[in-house]
Amino acid sequence: MLLIMSPPPDLAPWVQAGVALHGDSALHASQFPALSDGMLTMRLAGDVHQADGQPLPANALILPHAQPRAYLHLGAVQVLGLILRPAALPCLLGGSLTGLAGCTLPLDTLPDAAHWRHTHQQLAEAPDDTERLARLFSALRPILHAPRHQANLHACQQLIQALASAPLAATPPMLGLSLRQLQRRSQAMLGLTPKQYQATQRMQATLLAALRTPGTGADLAVHHGFFDQSHMARELRRLAGAPLRELRAPQPPHAPHWPLQVGLHLG
Repeated sequence: MLLIMSPPPDLAPWVQAGVALHGDSALHASQFPALSDGMLTMRLAGDVHQADGQPLPANALILPHAQPRAYLHLGAVQVLGLILRPAALPCLLGGSLTGLAGCTLPLDTLPDAAHWRHTHQQLAEAPDDTERLARLFSALRPILHAPRHQANLHACQQLIQALASAPLAATPPMLGLSLRQLQRRSQAMLGLTPKQYQATQRMQATLLAALRTPGTGADLAVHHGFFDQSHMARELRRLAGAPLRELRAPQPPHAPHWPLQVGLHLG
């Protein structure tokens, strides 16, 4: 069972959505494409391992990553999560994302560790997933609404808008930066280099279009700025971990690519 909930309006600049997943024992794995957003997850039941065999912390902050990810489920799982826009991540970390791309951090290591332990207990006591996600949104609110974070929110939104509206070569002058300064700012605020961020965003837009419409691969490639269909296919394998045909296939509840349904809802 999958529940996707939009955030309250006051959290929308920081949060894409809340997600509740109940995966039965038939769901052996979850496969995520590269992500330019972050995720805050709280697991109430079950065990999940990363692809390298390391256990995934029950309460974790998963930072943006430029490669696909696989998580192995050891039996049934129950997970609550928030998909976080990039501006929220430095606020939760208490600092820069530089050097942290691809990291998964236990919430116990963050500045508000005690707050998140209390939140986990509140989620465990909630009567249903709707209330659990409402409590998770409420737990995030006092951290993100601190006045000191407003300047970071504005700067992050400005950076993302510039990266989305112009080729990489034209972005630094738009922001009054050198290329080196742009690289540093992007890694500090987004966790990814400008090139990684733009490639991940293009991949996500391509997948969304592919899931929504029956167009051909050649049409997708032209519309989303790839050199040709082969170039798009290579990028999808590199960033999403599977060919378009597999990613586009209908996803039953036990399919490992269920996260694509979350992306389709958000788009």
